[in-house]
Amino acid sequence: MPDSPKTAGRRRVADTVHTHEHVERTDLPERAERAKMISVRLTLDEFEALSAQATELGIGASTLARTLIRRGLAHPSPAPSALETRLEAHLQTSLHPDLATRVEVLERWVAEHSQAH
Repeated sequence: MPDSPKTAGRRRVADTVHTHEHVERTDLPERAERAKMISVRLTLDEFEALSAQATELGIGASTLARTLIRRGLAHPSPAPSALETRLEAHLQTSLHPDLATRVEVLERWVAEHSQAH
């Protein structure tokens, strides 16, 4: 019996999760090759989010967690440099308040000129 449209859609999404970002199904080790196990503590919110996404994809939470770990290992995001961190702090403290003031002035100007027309 063919899959229902909902089941077929979940299967396509699950296949995409496994093949996305160069994590091909053929690269995944067989269950017998998985020799190590780790325990990871998640907050209730993290666990519920992981479980909900896994359910949407029609896969188990462990499968999704393993896939996300593989993605992260294959494409690690670089940590921000000290310069980037200092620049971000400067932007937050210096420019953000100034930007808010400038936006308020611009909004008042637009409101005043919109009423004139």
